[in-house]
Amino acid sequence: MPSKIKPVSTLLQLFFLSLNLAAFTTGDDHQFFYSGFSDNDLVVDGATTITPNGLLELTNGTDQQKGHAFYPTPLRFARSPNGTVQSFCTSFVFAILSVYTDLSAHGMAFVVAPSRNFPSAALPGQFLGLTDIQNNGNVSNHFFAVELDTIQNKEFNDLNANHAGANVNGLKSLESYYAGYYADEDGKFRNLSLISREAMQVWIDYDDKVSGITVTMAPLKVPRPIKPLFTTTYNLTSVVTDVAYIGFSSATGTINSRHYVLGWSFSMNGPAPAIDIARLPKLPRMGPKPRSKVLDIVLPIATSAFVLTVGTAVFLLIRRHLKYAELREDWEVEFGPHRFSYKDLFYATEGFKDKHLLDFVASDDQFVYHGFAGVNLTLDGNALVTPDGLLELTNDTVNLGHAFYPTPLNFHQQLNGTVQSFSISFVFAILSVHADISADGMAFFVAPTKNLSNTWAQYIGLLNSGNDGNVSDHMFAVELDTTQNDEFKDIDNNHVGININSLTSLQAHHTGYYEDKSGFFNNLTLISGKEMQVWADYDGETSKIDVTLAPAGAAKPVRPLLSSTYNLSVILKDKSYIGFSATTGAISTRHCVLGWSFAMNRPAPAIDISKLPKLPRVGPKPRSKVLEITLPIATATFVLTVGLVIVLLVYRRLRYKEVKEDWEVDFGPHRFSFKDLFHATRGFRKKNLLGVGGFGKVYQGVLPKSKVEVAVKRVSHESRQGMKEFIAEVVSIGRLRHRSIVPLLGYCRRQGELLLVYDYMSNGSLNKYLYCEDAQPSLSWARRFHIIKGVASGLFYLHEKWEKVVIHRDIKPSNILLDNEMNGRIGDFGLSSARPTMRQVMQYLEGDTAIPELISTHFSFTMQAFTQDEGFGSPNVTYPQLTSSIGTFSSLSGGR
Repeated sequence: MPSKIKPVSTLLQLFFLSLNLAAFTTGDDHQFFYSGFSDNDLVVDGATTITPNGLLELTNGTDQQKGHAFYPTPLRFARSPNGTVQSFCTSFVFAILSVYTDLSAHGMAFVVAPSRNFPSAALPGQFLGLTDIQNNGNVSNHFFAVELDTIQNKEFNDLNANHAGANVNGLKSLESYYAGYYADEDGKFRNLSLISREAMQVWIDYDDKVSGITVTMAPLKVPRPIKPLFTTTYNLTSVVTDVAYIGFSSATGTINSRHYVLGWSFSMNGPAPAIDIARLPKLPRMGPKPRSKVLDIVLPIATSAFVLTVGTAVFLLIRRHLKYAELREDWEVEFGPHRFSYKDLFYATEGFKDKHLLDFVASDDQFVYHGFAGVNLTLDGNALVTPDGLLELTNDTVNLGHAFYPTPLNFHQQLNGTVQSFSISFVFAILSVHADISADGMAFFVAPTKNLSNTWAQYIGLLNSGNDGNVSDHMFAVELDTTQNDEFKDIDNNHVGININSLTSLQAHHTGYYEDKSGFFNNLTLISGKEMQVWADYDGETSKIDVTLAPAGAAKPVRPLLSSTYNLSVILKDKSYIGFSATTGAISTRHCVLGWSFAMNRPAPAIDISKLPKLPRVGPKPRSKVLEITLPIATATFVLTVGLVIVLLVYRRLRYKEVKEDWEVDFGPHRFSFKDLFHATRGFRKKNLLGVGGFGKVYQGVLPKSKVEVAVKRVSHESRQGMKEFIAEVVSIGRLRHRSIVPLLGYCRRQGELLLVYDYMSNGSLNKYLYCEDAQPSLSWARRFHIIKGVASGLFYLHEKWEKVVIHRDIKPSNILLDNEMNGRIGDFGLSSARPTMRQVMQYLEGDTAIPELISTHFSFTMQAFTQDEGFGSPNVTYPQLTSSIGTFSSLSGGR
């Protein structure tokens, strides 16, 4: 009886081949895995989207955004009947792509939550879209999360700006550790950068028996390490609700960042299914394109010219220095002070100009500082005064600094106790290592104390979450804010605000000033690195507060930027301190004050801009004047070299220009460049040679772009056949498409050479198997019959089914090619040869010629084997017996 095809195995193969995700449930167990995502796989909100290639993009590169993605149905975490949270495991592959290679904001987290709808008050930034300042840490949140944090927030006791942590109901981690993994081979810890733009994998396990939480991570393609990143113990039964959702949350701050999940798996009461990393979608490219190879060739030439020029300049400078060397007497050594050249001192003071005279005026109710060298100020944190007199409040990442006038001032009038009028003015500048972002800002303030040690970065070093908005703060401030914080209802990341006891401004406005003549508003950028001047005035009689801003050196505008009415008598204490505060986040920023003036009951003294210290340089040094002279020479050399290279390339292209005839357009097979075919066959090497015929040589090759394996027929110069045969081949085969005909993929013509490109037939020609050439095995009867049917099908297509009758005229074993599945295909149209014909093949198959010695004389089978081998099932058909004796197929063909 013939065996039947087993449908179960086939269905399983089809199932797994088409599988992109799997989810199945058995009792309380639940499993799923995703290798890439589609639009219907998850429920998303906020900035989250699923890209066309299957990436889960939690944030899309905009600032101050949050996004969530959840498995669509809730899962039952509580175990019956005791209600304890069951064991679960999850694994996911993620990547964080930032426009900067050294910083990002803010991070992402895997989360188990009672609902897919996070409160609208959940904030981006440091709260990762999970909660807000009021609800952070509340037991009613009922969420468990594992955070991948790229910002250090001191209010959450973060380790650093590159860590993983386990969180319950808030952003302060139960346990956390630096991002990395322990290598199995030596047990040593290896650091990972979360913002490296490389994909990494995380494993999270909860064991309900011991209430253990385990977090492990590793680079993609590295097996799960034996030793986890960290472990902690916490009973999640009191946290996770009976039915809960699982998913991801992510948020950005001021930095353009994209948070991606490439694959995800989950399992209840068992290990999470393995993620097939070979099927994960590709990450997009972030950052500049790789440098052109042209620069690698041309730049050394230009550099050589530059070095030669610089060497000449250095020689001339040394010669000039020796020519004007100063005279030094022996007696000068005995007195020992370091000797400066007058030239250095003259240039250092810009010719001893008056603007470099160090002076300041101070009294009990007014002062003015042109720089702060020698000035008595109270400093804390990272604040310092540089040697040239610049007050630098911050100078690095994740720090704060304060500067106070050393003694308190009496703000209340003695008679009625109301706050007196006062006026301040200061010149400032904010210098960031990045031209388009900064963190967090600076402020002028009036406070009852100089002890501001318990303050936080996003509160500009003035307050913290515990006392923000308290009437007991007794604080007035003018903020210069470069970060938009939604919790403070900031209007943007470049604004000026008036603040009373809180970082939520009483009034705020985009940074800029109004022109006196036209009244037009001109924008200014706080982080431009340029000096600006601020005036803040309080009128004690009308309780009016005016804040004005303008570029340094410009007159004070008539119209203030901000104007508000608020009685500071209920805010400021009689004796209060004045000063400045500034903080930074993850971005290295310098907040500088160049000059400061203050007065009570009168306008603040004018600040002489010409006497202020210079700002430090941020970024690369200005280009040397030597470069300004030598660079044009190097550039000219570079351009000349490039021009020469271009001329040579054009000349070479014209010299080897390919030939194209009008008839080629009509018949349209794909034309290959000779360069592609040359590289495909490795320069037509002998080891790629497949054979030699009357029409030329045939080479094996792999096309460099598509990686398709091809056979390239190259017509030899001594061939007796020429263009007519070539055209016949192109016209006849170029448009033929049949499974039993070797397809012509294309052609090339170059300097009289004719090249045809075919699909590569890996098993060669039929004659090798018929005559057992190259030690090839003999063909079974079933295989021979299969080949005959294929050839016959191809001939029938040429004679009857094609739009024109095509006669091959040279059917023979050497022109029947076998593909990798041993299917016969017809090749070599329009050619002739003295090799055996197809009739000889038929005579051999029907037994009219001797059987090759390699074929066993005991080989015999029935036609029943043919039907089984060809995939036929029932019904069972009986055919005459075939043996190794000479016979015919007359019973099958109806006679010859």
